[in-house]
Amino acid sequence: MARHIASLALGVHDALIAARHLAPGPRATALLDADIQLDQLRQHLHLAWRWQWLSGGQFQHVSGLTDELGRLIGGWRRAKPAPHAPPARP
Repeated sequence: MARHIASLALGVHDALIAARHLAPGPRATALLDADIQLDQLRQHLHLAWRWQWLSGGQFQHVSGLTDELGRLIGGWRRAKPAPHAPPARP
């Protein structure tokens, strides 16, 4: 379970890094992937807490972090792509 939780966390991280470097269409797909993996991570963390593998304090802390990350991803997914500036003239 710990390996799977770590893998999901790294998957979210990797999808966000990819999104930073992609054009708007593929970026939306990478952000959706990050959002899905974050939801999976939340569910696994909840199971770990229910099975008492995490203390209440640990679960509260990680829940706050995942909630904040979820709000950020949601905002990025709703944001309209910025128009590209025309190239500067020499």
